[in-house]
Amino acid sequence: MLQEKIILGQALINSPTDIFVIAFACMGMFLAGWWFARRHPSNDRAVNNSPQHNTTTENALLKEVNLLRDIVNQSPAIIYVKDTQLRYIFANAKFAEFFNLQPEGIYGTTDDKADCLDKSILADVETRLKEFEDDDRRVLAGEVIQEFSNPYEFNGKTRYFDTTKIPMRDEAGEIIGILNVAQDITEQKRLQDIQKYDHKLQDVVTNLATEFINLQADEFDTSVNHMLEKIGEFIGAGRTYIYHFSDDLDLASMVYEWVSSDTNTQIETQQNVSTQPFAITFEKFKRGEEEFIGNVLELPAHRQVEKDRLLERGIYARITLPLFRDGKLFGSMGFHATKPESDWADYSVDLLKIVAEIYINLMSRKDINQKITYQANLLENVSDAVISTDLNSIINTWNHGAENLYGYREEEVIGKNFSELLETKYINQSQNTVIQEFIANERWQGEIVRYDKHGTPLNVLASVSIIKDSAGNNIGAVSINHDISEQKRLEKQQTELTIQNERIQLLEDVISDLSHDIKTPLATIQTSLYLLSKASTSEKREHYLQRMRAHVKHLTRLVEDILTMTRLDKGKELEFTPVNLNILIENISNTYDDLLETKDNKLSFNLTPDLNPVLGNEAELSRVISNLIENAIHYTPSGKSIVVSTYSEDFHNIFEVQDFGIGIDEMDLPHIFKRFYRADKARDTSKGGTGLGLAIVKKLVELHNGTITVESFTNQGSKFIVKLPVSQV
Repeated sequence: MLQEKIILGQALINSPTDIFVIAFACMGMFLAGWWFARRHPSNDRAVNNSPQHNTTTENALLKEVNLLRDIVNQSPAIIYVKDTQLRYIFANAKFAEFFNLQPEGIYGTTDDKADCLDKSILADVETRLKEFEDDDRRVLAGEVIQEFSNPYEFNGKTRYFDTTKIPMRDEAGEIIGILNVAQDITEQKRLQDIQKYDHKLQDVVTNLATEFINLQADEFDTSVNHMLEKIGEFIGAGRTYIYHFSDDLDLASMVYEWVSSDTNTQIETQQNVSTQPFAITFEKFKRGEEEFIGNVLELPAHRQVEKDRLLERGIYARITLPLFRDGKLFGSMGFHATKPESDWADYSVDLLKIVAEIYINLMSRKDINQKITYQANLLENVSDAVISTDLNSIINTWNHGAENLYGYREEEVIGKNFSELLETKYINQSQNTVIQEFIANERWQGEIVRYDKHGTPLNVLASVSIIKDSAGNNIGAVSINHDISEQKRLEKQQTELTIQNERIQLLEDVISDLSHDIKTPLATIQTSLYLLSKASTSEKREHYLQRMRAHVKHLTRLVEDILTMTRLDKGKELEFTPVNLNILIENISNTYDDLLETKDNKLSFNLTPDLNPVLGNEAELSRVISNLIENAIHYTPSGKSIVVSTYSEDFHNIFEVQDFGIGIDEMDLPHIFKRFYRADKARDTSKGGTGLGLAIVKKLVELHNGTITVESFTNQGSKFIVKLPVSQV
């Protein structure tokens, strides 16, 4: 396991957890500073004794702390902070979700008093509490602790975590607490275990194939039993067996059997038994198909007789493969689970077929007692590409699987240099690294890309091992190549399908919302036209014309917003130049004098002078500012003000528009930037909105590498905050 360290603020990153460590170490230092400031208020007074100054500074600090708290609460990691007395003082939302509690319920308590750490949730709780306390004491002594793939029993299930504990220090360097970050990697580990399982199984098969190359004729039975033992132990079977059938397939006899230490042997009772109860299985065998029964208890009613026979013999799951020789079905190889729980994966069946093919070819070798014939039959009947070379990479054998995979016939490649014939690209490793690993371990396995005869790239799972002679000398190498191109293609296709489905759903939503937005003004226009034709006075005609003009204007704006959104979705690049936000705001605000006067609203400014320009597109930034100001005016009652502010912070310019109007309901707040989202108050098209304004604003801000957030309370008003990076030109 790699040793990770954090020294003097520099991180050596060897896992995804380190990213969280760096981010939340910064958070820890910030919280420590805030904590120190609260404990030593005199520091602030030394700078400025003004109560107003202290309050402003504290408010700004609290604002930043709250922002960091929001970020931490959105993190997928479990994060908490303890003080020097090992009491919880902070826990994020993921912590609460994981333990199904409110963090405030454990604040001020230690691990031995915390509700989340009891026997019903965490196994072996006494030992764990001692480990937690020991680790915490080490961190309080100044040590950074990182632990990877730690298993914990939660609610009876094992979960794995990458965990980091970091000391928190105040401005004087004194340790004042502990920051803990734990990343749940259970799913990642499960996927890694699956991949390791696949590679290890290939390794086992490759070892067996290498072993059988040097097999003597009189070692046949011993080697077959050894093969069944190795495969049975690897997949966790209770029994691994081989049956031979009578010529008419009516009777079956077990000829080889390996059983685990807790399973009873049955080979003596399984001689000349009728195959009739297993007629469905034998129909599959005749078609050359294997059968995988993951749970015997789930067999359907029409297979009740077979189900009863299997359960009587203590068999709860079964993989069985037909054995053919010279085109004739003569037996089967199988694997029994003799315990109710089994976790066999169906993707193992293809690799297990190789074992059956090895046995078939061993039988051929036994009959003709010739090593070359054995090798030929072995290679010819394996579906994967099996290639052997001498020590100079000259190809000696090339099976049908290799012909099918790479397109070269056997006579085209025998005697040719393998590396010159097939171009190979290694994934995540250099060729020199692979060669060094192969020389050191006498084997190598991994995913590669190889090009076939026609130059088509193929994704291949390769397993290569050294071949030795009877004296133990290296004489060559054997490589088993499994084509995973289709698997990779399906993975890519699934990703593309998911994206396409999302696009279709978005289109359906857009069409649905458009139909509503278009029908309403059209109906009003149609009604106004009818009433216009009936109007008896010029005043009434002018009234209906005004109504139609307003709705035509709304439709026009809707079309313009749709075209704008479409243009932005296509990813058209914007031309950026340095832009002065203050000047842009002043120019735009003058266009709303009439609207402000009509509504009896006032537009106030709090613009920080001498702001550095931002790098942006002036026209599109004008659209952002105009949209936010206009929204604020529309949703602010008469007689109230709208405040527009600018200031700088961390190499960014902040632009804020704050109104004191109806506000946005808490339920609607997370959705207001979605296209056509409707809230009873926040997105009322009767006020002229198209439902796309805020979506366009968010898209434009993101194209400027900025962010937009909103703070709002019902009947108190809303504040939209746009953060844009300062130009470095």
